[in-house]
Amino acid sequence: MISIEFRDAATASLFDLSDYFASVAHAGLATRWNDAVDKNILLLKRFPNLGSPCFFRHPDLKDLRRISIDGFPQHLLFYRYFEAESRILIFDIVHGARELEPLLSGIR
Repeated sequence: MISIEFRDAATASLFDLSDYFASVAHAGLATRWNDAVDKNILLLKRFPNLGSPCFFRHPDLKDLRRISIDGFPQHLLFYRYFEAESRILIFDIVHGARELEPLLSGIR
Protein backbone atom coordinates (compact mmCIF):
# COMPACT_ATOMS: atom_id res chain seq x y z
CA MET A 1 0.00 0.00 0.00
CA ILE A 2 1.34 3.41 -0.93
CA SER A 3 1.54 5.91 1.92
CA ILE A 4 0.88 9.63 1.50
CA GLU A 5 2.78 12.36 3.31
CA PHE A 6 2.36 16.12 3.13
CA ARG A 7 5.07 18.74 3.38
CA ASP A 8 4.09 21.59 5.70
CA ALA A 9 3.79 23.87 2.67
CA ALA A 10 1.25 21.50 1.07
CA THR A 11 -0.83 21.30 4.23
CA ALA A 12 -0.82 25.10 4.58
CA SER A 13 -1.77 25.55 0.92
CA LEU A 14 -4.60 23.06 1.19
CA PHE A 15 -6.14 24.84 4.19
CA ASP A 16 -5.45 28.34 2.84
CA LEU A 17 -7.16 27.53 -0.45
CA SER A 18 -10.12 25.96 1.33
CA ASP A 19 -10.48 29.08 3.49
CA TYR A 20 -10.14 31.29 0.42
CA PHE A 21 -12.89 29.44 -1.47
CA ALA A 22 -15.17 29.63 1.56
CA SER A 23 -14.59 33.38 1.91
CA VAL A 24 -14.98 34.40 -1.74
CA ALA A 25 -17.83 32.09 -2.57
CA HIS A 26 -19.43 29.83 0.03
CA ALA A 27 -18.77 26.79 2.17
CA GLY A 28 -20.04 24.53 -0.61
CA LEU A 29 -17.17 25.55 -2.87
CA ALA A 30 -14.67 24.87 -0.10
CA THR A 31 -16.22 21.43 0.41
CA ARG A 32 -16.06 20.77 -3.33
CA TRP A 33 -12.37 21.79 -3.26
CA ASN A 34 -11.56 19.45 -0.37
CA ASP A 35 -13.43 16.57 -2.03
CA ALA A 36 -11.59 17.16 -5.33
CA VAL A 37 -8.19 17.15 -3.60
CA ASP A 38 -9.11 13.95 -1.73
CA LYS A 39 -10.21 12.33 -5.00
CA ASN A 40 -6.93 13.23 -6.70
CA ILE A 41 -4.87 11.91 -3.80
CA LEU A 42 -6.76 8.61 -3.84
CA LEU A 43 -6.18 8.41 -7.59
CA LEU A 44 -2.45 8.96 -7.04
CA LYS A 45 -2.39 6.13 -4.52
CA ARG A 46 -3.68 3.81 -7.25
CA PHE A 47 -1.63 5.30 -10.09
CA PRO A 48 1.40 7.08 -8.60
CA ASN A 49 3.01 7.84 -11.97
CA LEU A 50 -0.17 9.44 -13.30
CA GLY A 51 1.09 13.00 -13.08
CA SER A 52 3.18 14.72 -15.69
CA PRO A 53 6.89 15.04 -14.97
CA CYS A 54 8.12 18.54 -14.18
CA PHE A 55 11.35 19.85 -15.67
CA PHE A 56 12.46 22.50 -13.22
CA ARG A 57 16.11 23.55 -13.08
CA HIS A 58 16.38 23.82 -9.31
CA PRO A 59 17.91 20.60 -7.85
CA ASP A 60 15.41 20.52 -4.94
CA LEU A 61 12.62 20.09 -7.47
CA LYS A 62 14.11 17.06 -9.22
CA ASP A 63 11.63 14.25 -9.92
CA LEU A 64 8.52 16.32 -9.14
CA ARG A 65 5.33 15.40 -10.95
CA ARG A 66 2.10 17.38 -11.20
CA ILE A 67 -1.59 16.83 -11.68
CA SER A 68 -4.40 19.35 -11.93
CA ILE A 69 -7.19 19.22 -9.38
CA ASP A 70 -10.46 17.94 -10.86
CA GLY A 71 -12.90 20.82 -11.16
CA PHE A 72 -10.11 23.32 -10.40
CA PRO A 73 -7.91 22.88 -13.48
CA GLN A 74 -5.71 25.90 -12.76
CA HIS A 75 -4.64 24.44 -9.42
CA LEU A 76 -1.76 22.01 -9.55
CA LEU A 77 -0.76 19.38 -7.02
CA PHE A 78 2.99 18.77 -7.05
CA TYR A 79 4.27 15.51 -5.66
CA ARG A 80 7.20 13.15 -5.61
CA TYR A 81 6.81 9.38 -5.80
CA PHE A 82 9.37 7.24 -3.99
CA GLU A 83 8.76 3.89 -5.62
CA ALA A 84 11.26 1.93 -3.50
CA GLU A 85 9.52 3.17 -0.35
CA SER A 86 5.94 2.96 -1.70
CA ARG A 87 5.50 6.56 -0.61
CA ILE A 88 4.14 9.75 -2.15
CA LEU A 89 5.18 13.12 -0.79
CA ILE A 90 2.70 15.90 -1.57
CA PHE A 91 5.06 18.80 -2.18
CA ASP A 92 2.59 21.67 -2.61
CA ILE A 93 -0.72 22.73 -4.18
CA VAL A 94 -0.62 26.03 -6.06
CA HIS A 95 -2.34 28.01 -8.78
CA GLY A 96 -0.60 27.31 -12.07
CA ALA A 97 -0.46 30.98 -13.09
CA ARG A 98 2.14 31.71 -10.42
CA GLU A 99 5.88 31.61 -10.99
CA LEU A 100 6.17 27.99 -10.03
CA GLU A 101 9.88 27.27 -9.80
CA PRO A 102 10.73 30.16 -7.44
CA LEU A 103 7.62 29.46 -5.38
CA LEU A 104 8.25 25.73 -5.02
CA SER A 105 11.98 26.03 -4.40
CA GLY A 106 11.63 28.80 -1.84
CA ILE A 107 13.67 31.23 -3.95
CA ARG A 108 12.27 34.73 -3.67
